[in-house]
Amino acid sequence: MPDAIEIDRCLSVPAAAEFLDVHPKTVRSLVERGELAAYRVGRVIKIPPSAIDALRVEPNGSIEPAPSRRRPRPARGEFARLARELP
Repeated sequence: MPDAIEIDRCLSVPAAAEFLDVHPKTVRSLVERGELAAYRVGRVIKIPPSAIDALRVEPNGSIEPAPSRRRPRPARGEFARLARELP
């Protein structure tokens, strides 16, 4: 959980949307999909500046999350196939 000072520096959804030049619904969608880190304080969503910096804005105006260092997740059905191949 972040401390109070960090929460004070966070952006609201409308402020983050204005900064990113997108609609506030886009920011909420990014948060719901887990592509934009955020904190909930009651019903209010607060977005840390570091999360905004982690987004990559493409030349065509689309917003992409910064590349992840995690291994890609197997496609749907791959787990079952991999389990059948185990000895």
